[in-house]
Amino acid sequence: MLLEKTQRRLCRLLFVLGCVLPTLAVAGFTSGRLRPSYADELLAVVGERLGASIAYESLATPRPGVYELRRVTLASVNDGREFATCDAVRVTLGNGGVQFAAKSVSVRQPADAWALQMLQSGVVAEGQIATLSVDGCDDYQRVTASLARGVAELACAGGDTLVAKIDNGVCNAELQASRPVAVVWIPCRSLHAIAVQRHSFAGTLTATTPLDGGPVSGAIDGRLELHSIGFDCLKAERGAVDAFELTWHGEKIERFAGRLDLRDGWLARPLVEGMSRHLSMDVFQPLWDRYQDPTQHAWFEFTQLACEVELDRNGLIIVAGCGEIDGETRSGAVAHAVVEHDGEALLKQPSLRPLPVQRLVQAWRPDEVAELPATAGAIEMASRLPGMSSK
Repeated sequence: MLLEKTQRRLCRLLFVLGCVLPTLAVAGFTSGRLRPSYADELLAVVGERLGASIAYESLATPRPGVYELRRVTLASVNDGREFATCDAVRVTLGNGGVQFAAKSVSVRQPADAWALQMLQSGVVAEGQIATLSVDGCDDYQRVTASLARGVAELACAGGDTLVAKIDNGVCNAELQASRPVAVVWIPCRSLHAIAVQRHSFAGTLTATTPLDGGPVSGAIDGRLELHSIGFDCLKAERGAVDAFELTWHGEKIERFAGRLDLRDGWLARPLVEGMSRHLSMDVFQPLWDRYQDPTQHAWFEFTQLACEVELDRNGLIIVAGCGEIDGETRSGAVAHAVVEHDGEALLKQPSLRPLPVQRLVQAWRPDEVAELPATAGAIEMASRLPGMSSK
């Protein structure tokens, strides 16, 4: 579980991309104006103000007002871990502020501890970077970036854009991502809790964080790609979530509407029982035949688990999604199935709509004694669902 302090910060990606390059530019300008013997000392002071430790390998001044730094690194002032590197940056001081150009910049965690401070620092800078590498994402080419008066803006050659702005005590940010962004950069703890080896997001994201440390609110509209899903009761090689609407406040999901599609996986026996009992999903005969022998079947293989989902404080609606696979429309029993294997329907869509939200916890964390499980996992799950309390 992430620390509350970390959860409260705005989307790491939204700040990181908007602040790394201006920070490098400030470092270059500061170093270039001083003799080398004094550069390190002043950089330490500047870094303290900006919340980062700044270091470089070499400094050159090809002409007055132009400064070149090589092998620049930014590190956390708390633990010394590097979160950004730049092979070379060229800084020019002009009447309008700091101009910069960088060849290759790499950004990784931890990069959130300094970002909000940088956005509020009053630094004015703009420039370009040839290649920007962000941990868990594809490289961005020909990136332009600017920082001024509490507003950070970025745009890359592929059309992806990012804007973060401080206004009336909050920081509002919007990301337009046509290419996948690693979910670790998205400020939604419920997405972080998904047990996958790798997951990414493409689409539109908006996020709001109060400057007084209040909880982050956000919304996404786009696609989540999942790889190597590994829960205790469900495993799948791959999957996707088309989120038509996903909103959250702090740790809690407020509303989700979209489609879930998992491929090539396995359901544990307790989950099959929970889905049948608590989610009102009738078991089709092929699954029932295997389910009858508990000594032979602890896990049940599926080719597709797919459904349309609506979830908010008013309830849970699940509609069968196995009637479509890879653009192919299927009929018969499988068209009414939530789970199928090799074209055979295994679990039917719920006969009740809407279902109470707590049924999702009961199905996922079944308990033969308590109506609502009181285990740590069930309590944590309930705390993330709309209209439910963790108490």
